[in-house]
Amino acid sequence: MSTLSPQLSSNDAPASIGSNRRPWFARVAFLLLLVGGGLLSWWMVARADREMREELLRQTRLAANAVNVEHLRSLTGSEADLREPRYARLKRHFADLKHADSRIRFVYLVGRTSSGELCFLVDNEPPDSKDCSPPGQVYEEASEEFRHAFESRTATVLGPVVDRWGTWVTGLVPLVGPKAATPGVATADAVVAAMCVDIAAQTWNRDLARATVPAVLLTVALAAILVVGTVLLRRRAVMASRAPRWMEHLEPALAAVAGLTLTVFAADTAGRGEMVDRLNTFSQVATGQTAAVAKTLDVLRSYQLEGLARFHEGSSHVTASEFAQYAAHLSQNPAVRAWAWVPAVSAANVSRFEAEACASGLTDFTIWQKDTAGRRVPATGRAVFFPVLHVSPRGGHERNIGYDLGSDASHRAALEEAARTGLAMATEPAVLEQEWGEQEVTLAVRPVFVGASPTGRLRGFVLGVLDFEALLRDTAGDGGALMSVGVLRGAGEPELLAADWNPRSPPPARPRVTHPVFLCGKTFAVSAHPDADFAGLYPRRAARFTLLTGLMLTAALACVAAVTARRHAALERLVAERTAMLQRSEQWQSATLRSIGDGVIACDVEGRVERLNPMAEALTGWSAFEAAGRPIEDVFRVVDAQARDGQENPIRVVLRDGEPVRPTNHTAMITRLGTRRQIAESCAPIRDAARRVIGAVLVLRDVTQEHRRREELAEERRRLDFIMDVTRTGLDIVDAQFNLRYVDPGWQKIYGDPTGRKCYEYFMGKDSPCPTCGIPRALETRQTVVSEEVLPREDNRVVEVHTIPFQDAKGEWLVAEFNVDITARKRTEEALRAQKEQLARERANLEAMFEAAQVGVMLVDENARVVRVNDVLGRLGGNDVASRLNTQPGHALGCVHESEVPQGCGHAPACRDCPIRKTATEVFRENRAVRNVEGTADLSVDGAVKRVCLTISGAPLVLDGLRHSLLSLVDITENKVIEEELRQTVAALESANRALEDSNRRAELATRAKSEFLANMSHEIRTPMTAILGFSES
Repeated sequence: MSTLSPQLSSNDAPASIGSNRRPWFARVAFLLLLVGGGLLSWWMVARADREMREELLRQTRLAANAVNVEHLRSLTGSEADLREPRYARLKRHFADLKHADSRIRFVYLVGRTSSGELCFLVDNEPPDSKDCSPPGQVYEEASEEFRHAFESRTATVLGPVVDRWGTWVTGLVPLVGPKAATPGVATADAVVAAMCVDIAAQTWNRDLARATVPAVLLTVALAAILVVGTVLLRRRAVMASRAPRWMEHLEPALAAVAGLTLTVFAADTAGRGEMVDRLNTFSQVATGQTAAVAKTLDVLRSYQLEGLARFHEGSSHVTASEFAQYAAHLSQNPAVRAWAWVPAVSAANVSRFEAEACASGLTDFTIWQKDTAGRRVPATGRAVFFPVLHVSPRGGHERNIGYDLGSDASHRAALEEAARTGLAMATEPAVLEQEWGEQEVTLAVRPVFVGASPTGRLRGFVLGVLDFEALLRDTAGDGGALMSVGVLRGAGEPELLAADWNPRSPPPARPRVTHPVFLCGKTFAVSAHPDADFAGLYPRRAARFTLLTGLMLTAALACVAAVTARRHAALERLVAERTAMLQRSEQWQSATLRSIGDGVIACDVEGRVERLNPMAEALTGWSAFEAAGRPIEDVFRVVDAQARDGQENPIRVVLRDGEPVRPTNHTAMITRLGTRRQIAESCAPIRDAARRVIGAVLVLRDVTQEHRRREELAEERRRLDFIMDVTRTGLDIVDAQFNLRYVDPGWQKIYGDPTGRKCYEYFMGKDSPCPTCGIPRALETRQTVVSEEVLPREDNRVVEVHTIPFQDAKGEWLVAEFNVDITARKRTEEALRAQKEQLARERANLEAMFEAAQVGVMLVDENARVVRVNDVLGRLGGNDVASRLNTQPGHALGCVHESEVPQGCGHAPACRDCPIRKTATEVFRENRAVRNVEGTADLSVDGAVKRVCLTISGAPLVLDGLRHSLLSLVDITENKVIEEELRQTVAALESANRALEDSNRRAELATRAKSEFLANMSHEIRTPMTAILGFSES
């Protein structure tokens, strides 16, 4: 057949297969090497980070131990601290700690304000530095971890954390003191402050990057070996029999080089690990010894020197015997060679003071100093002298009695500083005379004031002559460490003051454990170095042992690789011989496989592909030639279609278990191009005559379309479940005996497992079927029955039950009940029914009022059409208005002006003054009531024109959502006629009244004229009568 696979020669077959396998193997190995190198680097970084954090926390603890918590009570966390001597002293101490370690950037104390906020108390920065944090500055950037560590008294290392100064890794150790209030600082939880040490994140990351150098070098070296080895092996495979003889030894050579590289790395890693372990062990030993020295110095600072000063402050005069008696127990401190009392004597009182000293038993006492030649001379040239008066013990120190400490510049500076600050000070090392000669010593001085207050007059100083060498001798442990005491002065190594080793053979600078001690204004460093005993107990041999073991393993690996290579070459020759024999069988099998409609993949016992038929090639995207010899996972990649992740290859399952794998319907295959195909596969083992498994055959079929249809059905089911859940629609299936066959998951969450339960008992909690149950009727009529039920266990939720009968696959009649939630609809219907009843009552009330009104009532819509009238208005003017509804008011009332124009009512000139239209228009326009509008209307009644006088009132009214105007019309025509008659009567009365008034006025005039006439006549008559009477009397 023309489709048979090509024949291969016995010489070329192994080379071609090997050349196909090795690039794949090299790529995977290179990728694994990079991943392994990355993981190794990550592990080394994590280990280095852990070790660095432990070291930072240890340093922070030592710094915290050096701080006297009681001295922090004087700090207020405000600007007032800038004038506090203890603040300045702590600032100098912190600066010394910062300069002693180049990695440290900030050393500071954090406290708490009275409002509970975290604030800075002291830091190491000079006041003029831009990074200085003044006392009381709120630490707004403090993280929650920082606050938690502060409040819970937990020593920890935080970070990296970001604040306004940068990014830092912070060591934090709380300082706990007695529960007493500190002015300006809240210490209710007994945490006075927290000692913090910051290292810049950049410095931290640089040290972490250095830790990855061995892993990076190892990865690069192994990658180079892999690349070179792959190139050489491929070249040898191509050249085959023409390859040089030295290429036969490539495998052992590459194994030896790789083994040596790993051996060097392992030896270096073991040496570093051993060094860390030795350092940790030594730290535990040295910490105890340095702590003992530090504790002795702390006792000197906090109790002995302070107690001697308080002894003098409590007595106005202390004799030599009293001083010696008090200082006797102090002499047991190995750190102090002698104790002394140094009074402050003014120049004017020198003679008197010397006389009093002589009188107290100090023969020939004088205040003296040394001249430039080192001879004793009387002290002069200063306003105040500080002579040594009492010394205890005296052995070797009485020669210094009378010596003016102020004559030495370094001593004088320390005395003046102590007097100014009121704090104890340590002098610079200076020469004092001893019985055995002159020796440099350091003095610890503490000022004594009148009234025990720094504001009082200075009385003098108590001092201790420090002997660090004796301290180291007396406090040395059982060995393991060489001790030294130095003083920190800025950057660099501490200035050595005393050591317990031979100066000619000092120990190496590293490893070293240093314990800082804040003593009398100076920062002392108590250091410990490993001694010979420690080196003997903990020798450094891990690197040598690892190197030796690695060399042995490398040699063994090289030998194994050589043997394996020779055997591999022999096997390749055997394979070449067998290949020719198998090709004929393969050609026949290939032809058989091509005729099968399903994909077939055959693998050997190691799971490597041996052959594919054309259908398998089409499904996987791999040709038979390309897939030959590859692991089955390369050609046939399967995932679980449901879990969306990988699953074990069926070929591997068969090869492991020796049993066939049945078809599944949830397997997806990833083709070579990355596309996904849903497949149905089955796999069976291939056995030889002895029933041993020698391979496996896989048959696969593309079922993507069938799977897609199943997925679509499942998706529809999920959508239906979602819709039913959202709409609160329940589904159950019941048989004729009311047994539940199915209940949807939503209801099962509420009612539980429905197995073996009746529907009426499950849902209703009843013992018998519900009266309104539609199941019997649905099964009887084979028609859908709709009913309503109330679910008592769901807050009386109302459901509309659609009972649908159907036959299952076995022919049994069942019903499916779709329970649709209609609770909201029922509530809406109930609310609508109540509203309708209310509306009906309101309409009835309106109708009653409408008909009972004693005046004419008209309802007009927005189109000026008469909608409704009552009986009173129907009788207005004698026209039947009720028969003319839904027309204009003029037509309904029979207005004579309606016919004057073709358009009808509202368009005649007289309509502008129509009181009905004016009132209705104003009600619609203003949407308010209008009252008592008077006017006339000319109505046609029985063919005659009748003018009707009206009083009209209107109000807005909304009916069925439409605006109306409710008008009341009162016929006042008779009133107007009566009014006119009254007006005419009044006018007639007024006219008669005026005529009567005129008659009265004329009668009045006549009466007045009559009176005047009679008066005149009386006068006229009386005058002659007088004369006549006179004549008659005469």
